[in-house]
Amino acid sequence: MDTEIKILLGQKHINRYPTVLVKVNDQEKDLTISNDTWVCFNLNFSKDEKIILTIEHYGKTKLDCSQIEGQDTAVIIKDICLNGISDQKFIWQSTFYPNYPDDYEPKIFELKGSTYLGFNGVWKLEMTAPIFTWIHKTLDLGWIYD
Repeated sequence: MDTEIKILLGQKHINRYPTVLVKVNDQEKDLTISNDTWVCFNLNFSKDEKIILTIEHYGKTKLDCSQIEGQDTAVIIKDICLNGISDQKFIWQSTFYPNYPDDYEPKIFELKGSTYLGFNGVWKLEMTAPIFTWIHKTLDLGWIYD
């Protein structure tokens, strides 16, 4: 089943632009985000195949953040579009697994529905094919006939 997955990434930065590895199953794109960027995948999945979209924010150091309010290096997830359909509820289904610096407290090991990736770590959204069925269930559009 042909599936188009597009994700719009933005950024904040101090010393350098954030770097990410965006993957859908075994397809990946390694990027530096210097302005708003659509990352697009056009893939074919089998019925009931698990689709895993991940964004790994990596390479951030202590030099890439500041104690001054608002100064940080981060990836911002602005939108997800699945086969031409965009809805914030898609992002709410995601989980971010941050890798905290050793001296950072408190450590919350997973953040549901996060759009701000201020730490190195992996953001993950799991879906199934066909994507329209997953969208229908996620948006709670009523009964589905298989």
